[in-house]
Amino acid sequence: MWQSDLQPKKIAAHLSINCSTVRKILQKFQQTGNVRKKPYPADKAWRKINETVQFFIAFLVLEKPGVYLSEIVMEVKSVLGLAHTKSAI
Repeated sequence: MWQSDLQPKKIAAHLSINCSTVRKILQKFQQTGNVRKKPYPADKAWRKINETVQFFIAFLVLEKPGVYLSEIVMEVKSVLGLAHTKSAI
């Protein structure tokens, strides 16, 4: 997009993001030739919630719409055997 006539301000407005974000992305692309996301650090992979846990949480919320976050954490641990923090969920 940076090669076209679109200005960062117009791109930002179209994507509903901050103009400075567009400028940073364009600058990174011009410097490196890509804007790929950095790989997730292996030592922190335990924090990342996988697809199975995501589906399980969605199931819990659909089954019990008023479920508390602390209850979700306990259910994930008891059923799936995974200990996630409330902030991760």
